[in-house]
Amino acid sequence: MKNILLFTLLLCCVTLRSQTYSIYPIPQKTTMNGNSIKMTREVNLIKEPGINEMISNRIQEVLTNAGINFTISDVFTDDKTNILIGINGSKGTADNYTSDHSLSKDVFTVTSNKFDPYLLQINKNHNKGDILILGDNSGSAYYGLATLEQILEQADNNHLSTATFEDYAHIQYRGIVEGFYGHPYSVESRLSLLDYCKRYKMNMFVYGPKADPYHAGKWREDYPSTLTDQQRYMGLITQDDLRSLAAKAKACNVDFVWSIHPALEGGGINFSNLDPGIEDIIHKFDALYKLGIRHFGVSIDDMNGHPYNQSELTDKTQTKLYEKFNKTGVTEDDKVGPLLFVPTQYALNYGTGTLSAFKNIHKDVVVAFTGYDCFSNIRGSACDRMADLIGRNPVMWWNNPVNDDYDEFLYMHGLTARWSIEDKSPVSSLQGLILNPMNQGQASKIALFGAADYSWNPSKFNESDNWEASLASIVKEPELQDALKTFINIVSAYTTHDTRTPEGEKFAPLYTAFQSSYSKGNVPDAAELINEMKKANAACKLLASLKESENQEYNLFYEDIKSWLAKVESMTDIVVKSISFMKNDAGLSAWTDFAEIQAKAQKIHTDSAFLLSVFEGKGTSTYEVFKEVQPTPKYLDPFVDFLADKIKDYAPQLPDRSREMEIITNIYNLSGVSIETNDMTLLSGLNTVTLKPEEYVGIYFNAIKEVAVEFLPTNLTSTLSTEYSMNGKEWSTFIPDHSIAQEMAYFRIKNKSKSTHAIPINKISFRMPASESSIPINVTTNMGTYQTYNIKNVIDGNYATKFWSDKAQKAGEYIQLDFGSSAARYQITLHFTEGDTPTGEAQIQFSDDTQSWTTISTFTSSDISDKLYTCNANGRFARYVRLYLQSVGGGDWFQLAEFEVTGARITPVAEDNEGNPVALLDDCSLSSGYKGKGEGHIIYRFIENIAINEIQIFHNSMFTSASAKPTIMIYSNGKWIAKGELDAPCTSVPVSDLKNISQLKISWHKDNIPVLYEIMPIGEPYVEEVSPPTGILSETSSSNASIFIEGNYVRIESRILIERIIITDLSGQKIKDINVNQNSIEIPIHEKQVLIVNAYLNNNKTVTAKVAR
Repeated sequence: MKNILLFTLLLCCVTLRSQTYSIYPIPQKTTMNGNSIKMTREVNLIKEPGINEMISNRIQEVLTNAGINFTISDVFTDDKTNILIGINGSKGTADNYTSDHSLSKDVFTVTSNKFDPYLLQINKNHNKGDILILGDNSGSAYYGLATLEQILEQADNNHLSTATFEDYAHIQYRGIVEGFYGHPYSVESRLSLLDYCKRYKMNMFVYGPKADPYHAGKWREDYPSTLTDQQRYMGLITQDDLRSLAAKAKACNVDFVWSIHPALEGGGINFSNLDPGIEDIIHKFDALYKLGIRHFGVSIDDMNGHPYNQSELTDKTQTKLYEKFNKTGVTEDDKVGPLLFVPTQYALNYGTGTLSAFKNIHKDVVVAFTGYDCFSNIRGSACDRMADLIGRNPVMWWNNPVNDDYDEFLYMHGLTARWSIEDKSPVSSLQGLILNPMNQGQASKIALFGAADYSWNPSKFNESDNWEASLASIVKEPELQDALKTFINIVSAYTTHDTRTPEGEKFAPLYTAFQSSYSKGNVPDAAELINEMKKANAACKLLASLKESENQEYNLFYEDIKSWLAKVESMTDIVVKSISFMKNDAGLSAWTDFAEIQAKAQKIHTDSAFLLSVFEGKGTSTYEVFKEVQPTPKYLDPFVDFLADKIKDYAPQLPDRSREMEIITNIYNLSGVSIETNDMTLLSGLNTVTLKPEEYVGIYFNAIKEVAVEFLPTNLTSTLSTEYSMNGKEWSTFIPDHSIAQEMAYFRIKNKSKSTHAIPINKISFRMPASESSIPINVTTNMGTYQTYNIKNVIDGNYATKFWSDKAQKAGEYIQLDFGSSAARYQITLHFTEGDTPTGEAQIQFSDDTQSWTTISTFTSSDISDKLYTCNANGRFARYVRLYLQSVGGGDWFQLAEFEVTGARITPVAEDNEGNPVALLDDCSLSSGYKGKGEGHIIYRFIENIAINEIQIFHNSMFTSASAKPTIMIYSNGKWIAKGELDAPCTSVPVSDLKNISQLKISWHKDNIPVLYEIMPIGEPYVEEVSPPTGILSETSSSNASIFIEGNYVRIESRILIERIIITDLSGQKIKDINVNQNSIEIPIHEKQVLIVNAYLNNNKTVTAKVAR
């Protein structure tokens, strides 16, 4: 047993001695000393007198975050771990400790490309161990604390391996320039980034977002003291915000450089007379100095022209800064630093004519450039060239991973995924490396992590290792790191060669293999593809949980990536569920699965969750547009489109609901009557019809419409009744007037007299006016937007506004209207402007699913007259209407003022509790649903020309047990009758026991709001029975047959085959029993008496009537 314990102890010691640390940025030199200490839970902290407040606060922060207590003293102790922090050459306690223990101070030897040096040692010079941190007189011990912080995070129960770090930075200025176009960072995001700089040894944050009007445009004005929510949304900040940023930067040992742009917009500095402009700049700097800012910059990038005297601007501004703020007696904390300047020729390819003059400016001025081009690799020769031109080493403003040129892309694949580092050896002519990040600051941390590592120690920079390590700098938990890695690996990364590669390259063969093997009825197995998509989907869901995290850093990161995250989650879900659905081919029983897939696929390019707010312009001319994010445009997007197209072959089929108008009658074997449609609807052939008492003939419009019926002659209206109805069962008499449109679903002529009458006219005409314009619920386009001319302008009803694209037309571009449900469409009108009409062939197209399109009309600019183009769809049904550019023939942009589509004045059969129409519930489609708001109900009117036996309600709802489910009521014979709850996805409501059903009502509480897709009545054709002196039909009867007395006969007519007739008297004595097997029969009755007639139909139903002769 002793041997086992001894071996275990020995193994632990070996493990500790072999422990190495993972520190980023990677230190220049790390020596593992082969021993270990166990830190005491309370340490003895010895600080030399020269250690400033910033470093003192930082060491206390590091120890506190590590859960280590400390006491501050001036002397060593043997019963605690000693932590010494001091300054090289000070002759203080820490400095003397170095000499006493013969530690090398070579790290402090001044040479080129050696900045911020520190010495950190963990040793066992006494039993409890000592930790030494020594910096130079500039405060570089601060950077040793960043290393100590990571060491303590890797401690195993306070056990630390002994080690010596001799470390320094290769590049002097390391950090961030918020210099992009677009949304400026929030104050919270900037504070987070400053903490990030602190942790990873970055020391510069340049503030210069192009959308800040007080940086460019209104640069002479002071920042405001207060802001509205909208101003805050537009990226503006207050004086207090700047005060807090300056204080935070100071605590993080970061130079917060506020940069002014006095030449980007109108009202800029006058280069012909610089002095007044320089005074204005110094005045603005003075206001910011009072807020705590001590570092300033001047940028004149992207202005028009290249002023010859911009070097004079730089030199004089630097001189006046020092004269004003760095006077004799001013403390170091209150002095200002060197001026950072960005010239107009900030890229070597932009020319160099003005740069040589910078050799003669103030020696402290720091000059920034972007490399050999605006977007560049790090190229040593370009840095050398710039240094030679300006007489000093430049700072490289690296436009990486900035995405203001491709806002819809998210670049998280590492520092060199977009732009590379060409030189294998360190570049000696770089004074600084500051990254211009994405509009998404938190997501930019991956590249910033790489830049911090490279600029500190370029010799040991490893792209792939750095990227792996960067993930842990954003999310600490291993499962979140795995999820983040999975998410990044599936999305697109920018490269210098193709903006749409690489994108999840390992997945591309899986998509291709499925597509090449697929055929209808042969769905490939795709197990690996499904597993990978499930993994990616789960990763997105896990990362989405960061929204609710108590960690604010996680909340900020989620806000940055949420649009891309949501789209990848949706697309991977579509892939998994589409393939599963097609393989199972479950049909109508799994309609909710299909509805979910279809709904997601239809919104993949229009869902507001996938739209990104983007700021265009600059300074005071900033405006907002929205763009669809593009996480996977090269491979996954087309694959999802492929699946969305193929899954239609497996779509659940609802019973067909005809939209055609029908003739209605209770005349058996009616012939000669027809419906004609052209400019108006005609009911023709009526003069061949003779109506017996209670007989009728008419038309079912198959929708509730506004109908104007022509004047009818008095010889018709005096003998026959004209009636209209909403449901074919409850009728109202009216006198037709062609000048008045009446809402109806049915019209008929009925003989209510006791005599037979012929209809005296041949035709009746009906006019159904078109609406002024159908109002779409949404409009989308795949074109870019110029300034504020957004796509919503084409449906605002205002001909003075317009949509304007931001580049030349391309084939395949479109403007698409979504009306929410399929309905009849008539006249389409496009209102163009004076210019920018289609340069090639354009088409008007219809669709119900955005996948399959039917071309209604094709036209070119020559077909546009007086800025209008019109065509007519003649009542063709569609949910989506789009203008599609089939071909292009020039470089014009595109403008459109208004896009109008008219439809017939059809009243939806359903409305909500506020009287709003609900148009989706009878569209014979399970691809779109209706969801109410709060507690409420819908009422659905049945207009179908059937006797309803069953009602099917299709819904896709998630109900909570905390509240009652929605209730169902049926309106029958003038009364509301309860019919249970909404339950199964296809809830069946049997109603064969009810008569004259006209309405259905579904009511819900706010906690259980249903998502309703379709209400489907099922029954048999309805024919109103003739009603002379007959009894009321029994409870078991069907309206498919009529029984009545005609002279000395009992006449039975039925559309369903009559198999047998039994007639009895009131005592039950059988009088007749006849096998019929036909649709009508007349049976002679010779005696006057009351009879019971039973007609047995071949659908297993019986019609029973009491008749009297």
